[in-house]
This record gives sequence, structure tokens and C-alpha cells, in this order.
Amino acid sequence: MAPRIAVIGSVAAFAFATAALVLFVARGAGEGDLRAAEARRFASWRLADELRQSSDDLTRMARTYAATGDERFAGWFADILAIRDGEAPRPLDAANVYWDLVTATGEAPRASGGPVPLLALMREAGFSAAQIALFTEAETESDDLTILETRAMNAVRGLFEDGAGDYAVRGDPDRALAIELLHGEEYHLAKARIMRPIERLLASVEAEAAADVAEARDWVDALGGTMMAMLALALAGGGAAALAVMRLGSR
Repeated sequence: MAPRIAVIGSVAAFAFATAALVLFVARGAGEGDLRAAEARRFASWRLADELRQSSDDLTRMARTYAATGDERFAGWFADILAIRDGEAPRPLDAANVYWDLVTATGEAPRASGGPVPLLALMREAGFSAAQIALFTEAETESDDLTILETRAMNAVRGLFEDGAGDYAVRGDPDRALAIELLHGEEYHLAKARIMRPIERLLASVEAEAAADVAEARDWVDALGGTMMAMLALALAGGGAAALAVMRLGSR
């Protein structure tokens, strides 16, 4: 009986130890998936938030131009739109602090890469059709607000609409009109129309990403628990085999 127990215990210990090793490797891969899910969560949220930030940057440039008449702010306004639409080189790490440093120093704080629309980046990141629809809604509202901002900035230059949508009528610069346009009720309501779909988009991205992270974490935890069980069984099998060998030796 003891020889059989020794053999069975040894085989069981080896099998369970092997299973534990396989689970250890799988758990390492699972931890890699978890880190990747957490990284995607952060990157997705930053992309979703970038439209909100660009809208706020456009507001700041337009209002500062209206208050100062400094053409640099009108130029930066145009640059922000061009970057968002993929018509100008996109700053590296674009979601990080950028335009606050540009306006303070007059210089870009870091280099730019190739031009790429924000919408293309979101599609590449795997945003759902519903999330893309929310982005498109917010972007459309932002483009509509740009019309009001453009009207205000042209008023600073003394350029007014001719009835056909062109700013071909020249007159006296009207900075008071520009400031009123950029601070009035119409502007605030238009801004809110941009932010509502952005709010839903951010909530959707966060909920989806959090679910992915939770799923990856549950898988890692399950692998870890099973691995510990396999190790315990391997130790039990090894202990039984050792005990049987000791009994054989005492005869």
C-alpha cells in the first residue's frame, strides 16, 4: 500500500505543480492584459476629454482677442481648429498642457507630429458607434459656436457680414459688440449644447473602460486563486509521497 501511495502522491505533486506553473504564466499574461486595459482606460478618457478642452481653448482665444485685439490669439484660434480637424500638425502628447504655455511664451512647448483628425484617433482607439455619435454631435455644436466666435473676431477688425455669409462689409471696429457676442446668453447656451454630449461621452467611456479593467482584474484574481489551490494540492501530494517513503524506510 505504501509504495502505491508514494507513486500516486509523487505523480499528483508533479501534476499539480505543473498546473500551478502554467497558471503562474497565465497570470503573468493576465496582469499584462490588466495593465493594458488600465492604459486604454486612461488614453480613451483623454481623447474623449480633448474635444472639451479644445472648445474651452477656442473660447479663451476668441475672448482674449476681443479684449486685446492681439492678432496672435486669432491665429491660435485658427490653429486649434486646424489641429482638431487634422489640417495642421498635431502636437505630441496633445492632451497635456499646451495652449496655456503657448499663450504665455509665444512658443510651442514641444514638437508636433503629423496631422490627424481627433475623430480618426477615436475610431482607431476603438470607440463605439454610440460614442462616435456623441463626439460628432458635440463637434457639430462646437463648429456652430465657431460661427459666432468668428463673427465676434471680425467685429474687432471692423469686418461685418454682407448677407451672403462673407465678411466683406467694412466699418469701424466694434470691440464692444465682440465682447457682448462672446459673453451673452446665446453664447452660454451654445456652449452648454457642446458640453452635454461631451458629458455623456465621458461617462460612457469611463463606464466601458472601468468594466474592461474590472473584467481583467477578476480574471487575474481567479488565476491567482486557482494557482494557490494547485500549489496546496501539490504540497499535499508531495507530503503524502514523502510520508509513504518514510514508512517504507522504517520497515
